[in-house]
Amino acid sequence: RLAEPGEFTKRAFLNGRIDLVQAEAVADLIQSKTEQSAKIFLQQIKGGLSDKINTLRTKILDLVAGIEVSIDYPEDNIEHTSSNKLLKQINSLINEITRLYNTAKKGKIYQQGIKIAIVGKPNVGKSSLLNRLLSDERAIVTSQPGTTRDIITETFNLKGIPAIIMDTAGIRSHYTTKEKIEKLAVERSQSAIGQAQLIIFLCDLNSNASRDDKLILGLINRSGKKYILVLNKKDLVKSPSITAKKYMNRLNAQKKLLYCIVSVLNNRGIDELEDMLFKLIMGQSDSTAVPDITENAIIANLRQELLLKECKKNLEKSITAINKKESSEFIVFHLKYALANLGEIVGHVTAEDILNKVFSNFCVGK
Repeated sequence: RLAEPGEFTKRAFLNGRIDLVQAEAVADLIQSKTEQSAKIFLQQIKGGLSDKINTLRTKILDLVAGIEVSIDYPEDNIEHTSSNKLLKQINSLINEITRLYNTAKKGKIYQQGIKIAIVGKPNVGKSSLLNRLLSDERAIVTSQPGTTRDIITETFNLKGIPAIIMDTAGIRSHYTTKEKIEKLAVERSQSAIGQAQLIIFLCDLNSNASRDDKLILGLINRSGKKYILVLNKKDLVKSPSITAKKYMNRLNAQKKLLYCIVSVLNNRGIDELEDMLFKLIMGQSDSTAVPDITENAIIANLRQELLLKECKKNLEKSITAINKKESSEFIVFHLKYALANLGEIVGHVTAEDILNKVFSNFCVGK
């Protein structure tokens, strides 16, 4: 018969050669778009996350075993773990799980990428900026405003992050009845703001902040998306920093803007812009440093994230049971559920329908 999706990886899992986390990482590695993301999923295949999950399972199992011994053999006068010590151990586990759970955001970014939209009024250099970030002449660039009529979408490597960038048509507030095509293009640009996770608001530093600029800023603010104000054409301005401050004052921004001054034509300020984009995406104070997260375990998909969240909830329920001075059976009950959650992540406890869903995303054979 023909091989099914994930045929050989699934066989390796069923025969105990790899666990479910490693199996999922095979598909992620194949689909990775940057060297950094490939390193992360290669580390998963080697057992980085699996080792961390199994260490947590062992710690919970030790707690369960200790409590159950005292329940099953009360006549042997086995020393009970004090409530305070038990609380301390479970809280320590919760802290470890929380740290692991917090890696899920980065895991999704490296697995799925992030959408960035370049928006601005006509003729500010949006297509030129796209070409500069891609290091390729992907979009047509002319001195005539309104050249871009449809959204151009491409993927580029942003310091190891697969970034999906969208070049949009220039947005302006007034049209004549003969400009229906451009109006439709602008509507698509406004839609791109809703689709993107991060916005580059590109303006012309060599002109005054206009009504159209204020309109675009209002659209971005209403969307609630993170954005960077990028002031282009610094090569045409004598004092870029002073001019930039005046420009932002004319925008009447309600809050302090994160901005970057560039010259797309002369390729000046582009590296700084990429640093700032990386900082916004990763939420780091040092925008110039790419973290080497391949040495640590990282949550890479929604299935793992949800199970880890459930594990944390069950551990918190066990703490509630201890604080309420409930019997040991109730404490063990919640701890066993937490143990099952971790077991399901690595595939020790896995339903057939879950396996089918995991391997349906694989290419045929692999």
